[in-house]
Amino acid sequence: MRLSIGQMARLNHLTIQTLRLYDKLNLLKPAYVDADSGYRYYSILQCAKLDLIRSMKLCGLSLKEIKDYFESGDISRLTEELKAKKDQISSEIRLLNEQGEAIRRTLDSFEQYLAAPPDGTITLEYIPRRHIILLDSGNNYFEEGLELYEHSLLQLKHSLADQNMEHLYYRNPGTIWRKDKLLKREFVSTEVYVLVNPGNFSSWEITEIPAGMYQCIYCDNFSKERSYALRLLEQIEKNGYTISGDYLCETIVETPLFGKDERGMFLRLQIPVIIS
Repeated sequence: MRLSIGQMARLNHLTIQTLRLYDKLNLLKPAYVDADSGYRYYSILQCAKLDLIRSMKLCGLSLKEIKDYFESGDISRLTEELKAKKDQISSEIRLLNEQGEAIRRTLDSFEQYLAAPPDGTITLEYIPRRHIILLDSGNNYFEEGLELYEHSLLQLKHSLADQNMEHLYYRNPGTIWRKDKLLKREFVSTEVYVLVNPGNFSSWEITEIPAGMYQCIYCDNFSKERSYALRLLEQIEKNGYTISGDYLCETIVETPLFGKDERGMFLRLQIPVIIS
């Protein structure tokens, strides 16, 4: 049974232009060409080869790669090419998933920032359990200020890069003021952290921040932290709460300051408390 090029195209849900291209590339030649009219005719048996071309295209092979396979018939070589395509696609899917997760976290941060109370507002909040990766620089952020903080963030960024995690977790950094120093009003904070998904790290690499009630104060400038932390402690004393853990300075969102290159931060300073 002879099929015209139009019939062959309709039968296989292709365009005539596609069949002409396959003919030009020697992927699929017409079974018969009328010597007088030049009309191309196909055999219905050639539908099997079109199915194979379609299948190989879905596997990500180019028309040139498909043609090379038809000419060589080397199944071993094709197997290796398909394995390479599979690995490439898996990598691309992983990257897209990471990008989607990064977008989700960024949107969450922006939404939290837009819903947050104004600078200087003190709140009492329940905060769910979190997980962090820490870096202890040995230097005091309360004394050294923003330059040391930036240097520590770079160190932490490099540590994450060693695990190919920099692009995922270099965000929403913060610092810790340990409970023993906090209770004595000793302004010593040497550790910087980032929030992480514990499933992506070994258990020994992460620290869990327990869920609970936190007395918080919102702060729009790193330079205000010490005075705001004192306000937070005064509020806890006034309310008669008991401090139950370490103080955290958490970055809700960060953007470059207008007209400056330095980091602009909107912070949530927080201390876990027991309400008696």
